[in-house]
Amino acid sequence: LYSYFWAQGAAPPNSTEREGFCVRSTVRWSKAISPAFELNDYTSSNYSTWTESRWKEIKGRIFLVASHDLEMLTLGVGIGVLLTSLLLTYIISTKADILFSSGREPTTATY
Repeated sequence: LYSYFWAQGAAPPNSTEREGFCVRSTVRWSKAISPAFELNDYTSSNYSTWTESRWKEIKGRIFLVASHDLEMLTLGVGIGVLLTSLLLTYIISTKADILFSSGREPTTATY
């Protein structure tokens, strides 16, 4: 379930030695390498000879979480839409014979 990675860490002030630490993560990684490179067959028509670009720097992004009030408003609107749709579905279902009647004579009519 988890992968463990050793991270080098940042150097403390006035020091050249970095303080490493272990990171537990659910992230999986694999080499982005073509099988043609492992087979040393660079002219192979069976495998493409591409690989992932070398990254110059490592970046991270932080995604902000909405405020608690906005989350509750979104939840309330969602529940309101759900209940309204359930009520309309029930009303339409119970009145379906009136709403969707074609006005023709029944097929069992005899002359």
